Amino acid sequence: MSPAGLVVSCVSLWQPWASLIAEGVKDKETRSWAAPASIVGRRIGIHAAKTTQGLRDAARVPELWEECLEKLEWDAGGNLPLGAIVAFATVAASRPVESCEPDIYGNYSLGRWAWVLKDVRKLDEPIPARGAQGIFKAELPIEMEAAFRLTE
Repeated sequence: MSPAGLVVSCVSLWQPWASLIAEGVKDKETRSWAAPASIVGRRIGIHAAKTTQGLRDAARVPELWEECLEKLEWDAGGNLPLGAIVAFATVAASRPVESCEPDIYGNYSLGRWAWVLKDVRKLDEPIPARGAQGIFKAELPIEMEAAFRLTE
């Protein structure tokens, strides 16, 4: 990585979940594991994975599918970005799902964790990036620093 780039921690999500976070609709990401202490209270990149599995899953739940079509203003053909960072957010907390109000956007099965997100900033243009499981690092153009840091 070049010293001129901005290196950020990222988490990869299937679509439509990544775009729902970017649009400010989804404020919690549910996972089978707690957010690492190293990212709680910090900004991370929200990455849309290349897979379309999430779209297939959402399509099986009519209420969720209709909500996605409305909130994201996308067509059923899937014009959502894939393989790109779509937003930045602060991981405000990591809590057992039992302590959160469930919504239709997450898996609230017992034993799972909710990562509470705040200060979400959708990127005007998604940044192509290779994702990975878990928390991964991505190098972004230095001009993204203002959007990442919540400064103008």
